Amino acid sequence: MHRKPWPIVILALLHLLEPLPKIVLYAYRTDTDIFVFTQMFFGHENFVNVLEFFLLFPIAGFAIWMVKRWSLPVFILIEGYVLFTHIRGHQEIPDVVSLPLISLFIVLNISVVTYFLIPAVRVAYMDPKLRWWESKTRYKVDMNAKFEDESGIHDIKLSDIAEGGAYVLSDMNTDLKKHGHISFTHLNFSLKIEGEIVYFGKPGVSEFGFKFNNLDPKTNKDIKKLMRAIKKQEAESTRPMDIWYKDFKKWIAELFTTGKGLIPDPPR
Repeated sequence: MHRKPWPIVILALLHLLEPLPKIVLYAYRTDTDIFVFTQMFFGHENFVNVLEFFLLFPIAGFAIWMVKRWSLPVFILIEGYVLFTHIRGHQEIPDVVSLPLISLFIVLNISVVTYFLIPAVRVAYMDPKLRWWESKTRYKVDMNAKFEDESGIHDIKLSDIAEGGAYVLSDMNTDLKKHGHISFTHLNFSLKIEGEIVYFGKPGVSEFGFKFNNLDPKTNKDIKKLMRAIKKQEAESTRPMDIWYKDFKKWIAELFTTGKGLIPDPPR
């Protein structure tokens, strides 16, 4: 599993935490203590105004963070409504919501919405297959197994495995999309799993990716238990992931040295 793209993480966190700097800003603009301003706001404003002030942006941040099909419609709807409330606030209290301030809000709102409408960003929200960070962790193994199809039973070796499939080494001749069963015993788990060959590995080498299909509840549960057991054995991941702050540091360095990193780019 890989980490969500940092721009999405940062924008989600900024939206989730937005009420805090907004309270500070409004308290400063009204020359009021932060705690006094908060008490006065809750005491004098109606429920709708409190909801707009404290919950709209966090809801938008939650939508950004989830990266689902419903995320963009919810986010754009909230951003549009927030834009309307900013304009209304300027009309009602121009001394607090000044023209330069409202202009800044409008530019920021439009910029963020435009970012999520960039095709390379939008597609991650609309197509689950492109959310590479949701893929299950693959662990390196050295596991003897059997591959069974209509041609018979073949000896194979698994070089890595995840909840959704395995990478197979063998000397058998086979075809793409061929269906079969893989069976093996590992860490006291004996499994026979149905699936299909979905891609071939290195040219000239008999390697292929095998995707697990049509799992019954018991097999699905046993695979998850097996993966937890493999993880406890401290098996190496096929794509080790840095600690978050090291990964963030690398992203910042790449952003400022190459200009890359603002648009999500699948790992290779």
